[in-house]
Amino acid sequence: MRQIVLATAGAIFGLSNLLKIVLGLVLHGYTTWLAYEISGVVAAIVTFLTPPIAEIFWIFKIWHHYGDFWSYLAIGSVLYIAMYAVLVVAASVVAAVDA
Repeated sequence: MRQIVLATAGAIFGLSNLLKIVLGLVLHGYTTWLAYEISGVVAAIVTFLTPPIAEIFWIFKIWHHYGDFWSYLAIGSVLYIAMYAVLVVAASVVAAVDA
């Protein structure tokens, strides 16, 4: 039973880590594109160079500009945070079972 739990938690950890990386890249690419479309090249460069801060900034900028908090950017950010939480839980299970 211990091996099954360890293998399952390890598989979830690996898959969630892969999904977190892919979702992070897609989310940041989308944010950079939004910055370019809304404010131009300089904003896109600054956004590209400051990933976590830029996502938070553009969520609020889009919220105030369009009046809708739950934009695709906000939903993607929530999914990214949820994926990170799954990753932490799976890592904790692996560590607890492996100890």
